[in-house]
Amino acid sequence: MASPKCLSFDDLQLLRSPEPYEGSKRLMDLLHCGTYKDLSKEFGIQSYVVHPGIFTSFSFFEFLNVFTYYGMMLLFYLARLMGSEIHNISGYTASNAPVSAALKGGDQSVKWVSACNRWGREFTTSAEIESTGAEDVAAYISDLVIEWDEKLKHQITATRKP
Repeated sequence: MASPKCLSFDDLQLLRSPEPYEGSKRLMDLLHCGTYKDLSKEFGIQSYVVHPGIFTSFSFFEFLNVFTYYGMMLLFYLARLMGSEIHNISGYTASNAPVSAALKGGDQSVKWVSACNRWGREFTTSAEIESTGAEDVAAYISDLVIEWDEKLKHQITATRKP
């Protein structure tokens, strides 16, 4: 989960952050918390924050040899046996939270999580999002949109305007 310590409000663009990937996850959590009510009220958009958990994908196989691949798989299963609910391992299991949110909806103020027990039985759960600073992030991003709309006003097509 995205930790509040990974994001500095002095560097919301994460240009100087030592952990920009973790910071971007936290930034998205806060942006969602700061905008989902307005998106729903003004445009009828239902948005959700989901966490697929940890799973294997083929995107990084070129960087692994047979030993590191099976070592990674062993560690994933070991972590799951030790009680880590987010080590789904399978991409199909990881897709439970996004699919469930899309089809069933639910509380928009929480993060929906794909999970499984130590034996691989799948379930979805939710996790609270620490939303301190969400309004500040939403205002900052809104100001950036206005700034860049002005800079790029000659390139914006009619499809971008309300």
